[in-house]
Formats: sequence, C-alpha cells, structure tokens
Amino acid sequence: MTTRWRVFEREAAREPSETARFVPERFSWAALVLPPLWLARHRLCWWAAGALVLEIAFPALGALSAAPGIGGLLSLLLGLLVALEGPGLRARRLERRGWRERAAFEARDLPEAEILYYGRGRRFEGTGGETPTPVAVLPPRPARTLFDPPSSGLRA
Repeated sequence: MTTRWRVFEREAAREPSETARFVPERFSWAALVLPPLWLARHRLCWWAAGALVLEIAFPALGALSAAPGIGGLLSLLLGLLVALEGPGLRARRLERRGWRERAAFEARDLPEAEILYYGRGRRFEGTGGETPTPVAVLPPRPARTLFDPPSSGLRA
C-alpha cells in the first residue's frame, strides 16, 4: 500500500537538502488512541493543549449527562478528527514557519520516499545500481482541513 508524501524545504533551499521534512498523508492509529500526545509529538502544542482539555472535559460531560457513554464517544470522535486531519495540521505549521512544499509523490514508506526525493537521476549503493522509479509523481496541492470550504471540483 502506498502513501502520499509531501516534502517541505526551507524557503532558501534551491536543491534537495538534508533538512527536508517528509509529511505522510495517512491515517494515524496513534493519533486516534492518544490525540494530545500525537499532537505534542509533532510540535502542535496549542492543538495538543486543546485536545488535552477536551479529553479531560469529555468524561466529566459524560458523567453529568443522561447518556453514560457520551464521554467515550466524544473522545473517540476527537481521536478520529486528529487521526484524519493531523497531517494537514503538520503541513500548515511548516508553511506558517516559512517552509515550502517542494514535492509530492507516492511511496510505501519513509526510506522509499527519501530515495525518490533525493535520488532523482542518481544511482545508489546497495540497490544493485538501479534507481527506483516512483510509483506516481503528483503535483503539490494546497493543504486542506475539515474547516476549509468544500470545493465543487469545477475550475473557472
């Protein structure tokens, strides 16, 4: 199974550099189970603080309501939201800090994504002299979250 990877470089970078950040656009099970910790791990501190407050408030809300399982359901929905939208939040954080998206492509895992990004036209030791071919090279697309208005798919 392949994952779409977005590669971000600092504004001043002209060539692929070792400081490139690779952001996979995929569902995260860790974010589903522990949303505040996942957000904090990816340095989304304000989002992590908000998720922590909600994780504390949801069980209290469930205890006060007539429906006993509402707190757990709300916690699960928060985890689902973070698991699905987390990569978009990471991408937006990088863009706000001056990083620009330089490439987007599909790869199976991070090592393959690095080979595809850094190895354009080069040969690598240990791969039998073959340069891996990308599964699909995709143009960069703007980051979207659930809070953006939906597009109609029509272009002007």
